[in-house]
Parts: sequence; structure tokens; C-alpha cells
Amino acid sequence: MAEQPGGPVPDHPEPDEIVTLALGEVHEPGRSELARHLAACEPCREEYSAVVAGLEQVLAAAPTVAPPPGFEGRVLTAMGMAGAPAAAGAREHPRDAGRSGVGPSRSGVRRRAVLVAAAAGVAGLAVGAGGAFLVTQDAGGPGTGPAAPPPSAGAPYTGADLVRADGAVVGRVSGSRFGGRDVLVVDVVGAPEGVRYECRGVMPDGTEVPLGAWTVGPERSATWVVTDPGVTAVRLVTGDGRAWADAAL
Repeated sequence: MAEQPGGPVPDHPEPDEIVTLALGEVHEPGRSELARHLAACEPCREEYSAVVAGLEQVLAAAPTVAPPPGFEGRVLTAMGMAGAPAAAGAREHPRDAGRSGVGPSRSGVRRRAVLVAAAAGVAGLAVGAGGAFLVTQDAGGPGTGPAAPPPSAGAPYTGADLVRADGAVVGRVSGSRFGGRDVLVVDVVGAPEGVRYECRGVMPDGTEVPLGAWTVGPERSATWVVTDPGVTAVRLVTGDGRAWADAAL
């Protein structure tokens, strides 16, 4: 346990906890516990500040993507930091309003995907084995695609729904630019738990190239960021080789 002049400080939070806190998606009592830790721990406070900076950068690159209203003010005020904006104007996260226990909306998944990817990139969070930049709620194995670097200003953000053969929309694939390179943000919602998917890119000549492979965890939703080699479509394929969903870009 780390020690500070004012007394003992709890174990440091994991990087993804700091990202989730910055996004305003940590609920009580966890939010207050993390805020107290940040108030006493300078390294974690600096990491949190880097995450917030990443969110601000991606908002400049993708103005249609909004963070949870008042996320910075709520956390900084809870930390008691000088100059913290007032939290009185904070509103409920739109994705939490009237939730009935079902998975997040497509707009919520897209928003979270971009914000978390940017925050993780700026904070230098973990890159999965084989180099895939992994931003996910999935407890399964990491991907195997190329690494995605931090975001660049002015990045485009367009995409297409991931659709099963029966017409059900199960996610979205969006294009962006990170570090001067084209990348794809692959969002999956409501996927079967424990199923391993290979993400394939369809090139203009019809050939398929592997982009990554991941196992969906108990959350049944996940977000992955992979380098885009110039594909015209993305296909998620199950372990037995069957196409589960496609997105035409």
C-alpha cells in the first residue's frame, strides 16, 4: 500500500478505472473512493489529467461526439481541487436515463468508443498482445491486429452498422485517423458471451485480410481499434468460419 505524508493511500486504481471515472461512468461508492485517492495521489491525479486532456482532444477532432455532461466538473469538484468547475450543471448521462437493463444504445457505444480510445491513447494504456490496441469491456483475450496510435486532430469519423444475415444490427464500424494513420473503431453490442470472433477486412479486389481476433466477455459488448489497410467492408467471423456480421464501408 502506498504511503503519503497525510497517511496511507489505497492501492492505485487500474488505468481503465481512471478512464471510466473521467467518462463519468463510475457510480457510488466507487466514484467517491476514486476521487479521494486522486486527491491524495499525485501520479494518479496526473494520469487522470492526461485522460481528460485526451477526451478534450478527441472532441475537437469529432465534434459530433459528446462526453457525459459535466464529467470533468463532477470529478474535480469531488476531489476538492482548486479551480474545479462547479458540478451543479451536471446532468444524468443520457445512456443511463430510463435504462431497463438492456445493452447500451448504438449512439452510446459509438460515443464511448471514441472517447475511451482517445483517452487510452493519450494516457498510454495497455496494447494487447500482438500489437492490437484494445479498448473493451470484454474479459476475453486481446486482439492480434496492428497497433493504433493516439488520435490526430481533424480526424474523420464515419462508419456503417454491423448487420447480421437476419438484418439485426449488432454494432458499428467507424473510420477515423490516429497518429496520421487510418484506423477502424469496431463496436459490438449484444454478442454471445464466450464466442471468439475473427475480424476480417474486405479489400477492394474482394480478398479478405485479418485485422484481429477477440473473445467477447460477460458484458456482451466490446470496442476494438485496428489499423485500416484500405478495406471496403468489415466481417466478423466465428471460430467455425461462419460470417456473423458484416459492415459495408
